[in-house]
Amino acid sequence: MAHSEEIALACDKTAGGWDWSSGVSYNTALVFIKPHAVNDAVKAFVSSELKAQSLDIIAEGRLTGPEIESGGIIDNHYAAIATNAMKVEPADIAVADDKKAKFAEAFECSWDSVLTAGTVMNVTKALEVLAQTGTGLAAVWDKGVNKIKLASGCYVSKCTYAMVNNDEGDDVGVPCEEGEDGATTIYLINGFYGAMRESYITESAQVYFYVVGFTSDKVTWNKFRTEIIGPTNPDDAPEGSIRGKGKAQWESLGMPGCPNVGENVVHASAGPLEGLKERCVWLGLNTETDPFGQKLAEVIWSSEAGDTMERLLADDTFEFAGVSMGAFDLTENKESLEVLCICNNLAYATPDETKEFYAVEPAAQEEAAPAEGEAKAEEAA
Repeated sequence: MAHSEEIALACDKTAGGWDWSSGVSYNTALVFIKPHAVNDAVKAFVSSELKAQSLDIIAEGRLTGPEIESGGIIDNHYAAIATNAMKVEPADIAVADDKKAKFAEAFECSWDSVLTAGTVMNVTKALEVLAQTGTGLAAVWDKGVNKIKLASGCYVSKCTYAMVNNDEGDDVGVPCEEGEDGATTIYLINGFYGAMRESYITESAQVYFYVVGFTSDKVTWNKFRTEIIGPTNPDDAPEGSIRGKGKAQWESLGMPGCPNVGENVVHASAGPLEGLKERCVWLGLNTETDPFGQKLAEVIWSSEAGDTMERLLADDTFEFAGVSMGAFDLTENKESLEVLCICNNLAYATPDETKEFYAVEPAAQEEAAPAEGEAKAEEAA
C-alpha cells in the first residue's frame, strides 16, 4: 500500500523505542476524517484539536475512494457486517436456535421457510434484483420492520418494495407498503451497508487519516475516546470533544450537513488491538512493521499459541475471565500494556485460570440493527 513504509518508519521512530518497563503505555490509534467531512477547514480543525490534547501526530495522509475500493479496505474494516452483506449466501449464515426463535416471533414465519421460499437476500443480491444503488437500497431498509440481530455482524429486516420507473427511465425498487399493487416482500440482510460502503468508494470520496500516539500517564484510552473524540452520537458528545465541536461548528467548517450518528466527523480506534488491526487494514502495516504489533508478537511467541494472533486480529470470540467476548470488545478502552497481558493470557492460559486474575463485565449484546455508519465491524464506529 502507498506510503506504508514511510508510515511504519514514522511509527517506529516515535513508539518503537518506548520503555515498556516504565509501566506507562504508549498507545497508538488510527483517526480518520470521514468522507462527508473532508475539507481543508475540517483537517485544520481536527489537527489542532489532536495537538492541543497532548497527542502526537505520528503520520497523516489521504486515501481516495478508488484506493479504498481497490484495496478492499472498507469491507475489511467492517469485517463480518460487510461479509454477510456482500459475500455470504443467506443459507450459509449460522443462525442459532434462539435467534431462529426471535425471527419467528418477530415475523410470524420461520427462518427455514423464508430460506426455502427464496425471499431472503443479502445486499449483493438485492442491489441486482431491485436495480438500486446502495443509497436506494438503504431507503428500502429504513422502511423495513422489526430489524433484529441474527448473528454476529448480521441483521435482518422485513422490507417491502415495488418496481417503479425513475426519472432516468429505469425500473428500480423503492419502498412501499405491504399489500400495495406490485408490492414484494423480502427479508433483507444488512441492508444499510450498501450506502455506508458507497460513501467511501465513489470516485470523489476520500478520507484523511492520522496515526496518533499518546502516553497513558497523560491521556488514557478512555479519555481519548470519550473526551477528545466524543461518543458515536454527536448529540451525546461533550462540548469540548471533536464530535461535539464538529456538530456545533459544522456550518462554519463547511460540512454539507449537521453531523449525526453515521456522519459523525471522525472515526477513531476503540482500543489498542482494534487500532493495530485498523493500521493493518487502512495503512498496510503488519505485526512486523507496527511497534505495537511487534510487542504483541513478543508476548505470543511460541507454537503453543497456535492461531491466537490471527484470531485476535480477526476479532474472534474468546472465553476469558468467565465471559465470552470478541477480542476487540475485550480490549476496548484499555491501555496497551494491559492488552499485552490479556493477549498473553488468551494465548497460554485456560479460561478457568484467567478467572483468578481478571474480572470482566460482559459487553452489551445489541439486538437492534445499527444505524447507517454505526456498525462496528464487529470489529469497529
